[in-house]
Amino acid sequence: MKNEKLVETESLATIARKTQKNKKPKIIIEQSIVSSKIKEEADFIPNHNWYLDAHRIETWGYAHEAFTLEECDKIIEIGTTAKNCTPLSRALTGGLTSDNLKDPDTKNDLKKTRRSYTSWIHSNAPENRWIFEKLTNLIKNVNNNLFKFDLVEIQSLQFTCYDGAEKGAYVKHIDQMLDSAGFPRKLSISIQLSDEKNYKGGDLLIHDAAKPTKTWKNRGTAIFFPSYVLHEVKPVTEGVRYSLVIWVTGPRFK
Repeated sequence: MKNEKLVETESLATIARKTQKNKKPKIIIEQSIVSSKIKEEADFIPNHNWYLDAHRIETWGYAHEAFTLEECDKIIEIGTTAKNCTPLSRALTGGLTSDNLKDPDTKNDLKKTRRSYTSWIHSNAPENRWIFEKLTNLIKNVNNNLFKFDLVEIQSLQFTCYDGAEKGAYVKHIDQMLDSAGFPRKLSISIQLSDEKNYKGGDLLIHDAAKPTKTWKNRGTAIFFPSYVLHEVKPVTEGVRYSLVIWVTGPRFK
């Protein structure tokens, strides 16, 4: 219709931000067909949002005793002795290690970012099949209950060693790779393999608020969080901390 105008009004959320608590905001509605202005007063409704899905997306979650003590020992043996996995080597950051850089300044910067050793557990080794099968069931269960992400595959199993002699650590970062080939990382998992009595420091912190959340250090516990969540591993000051890190990929978020 030619004489119609669009109804123009401020949202309740916008008005709430502009008005002080316990004050009644005014909503001015311009009606269209008769070109007349109608002024109405309305009480602000606190719960004005309507959720399309009642499910809440969690920042992180955990599963105690995801792996038994014997299974943790077995994974440590695989990771440290290169049995059906790559040998332990200086950890990568953006495709570079602090050992293969010629520029000493860059090398020093990299060591400030990440100080650890990693190896990669082979998925095609029959002896490792139990790890992937157990992780598959665990990931499906936790994802269905907490995140409900559309997931496709486990990208890799990274065995990680943080040595107190080097103050092993990993500064604040996210796991999601913006320019990665194939499916992007969507869900990250860190499994505590070491007995927390055997090392000091090495806390995994989730930066989900002004004050970061310190996660569980119980042996065999799995920590789950979206790969876009900021996190860090604080320096290990004594002993050695072993962990298993998993990234699960899937179609891009929409």
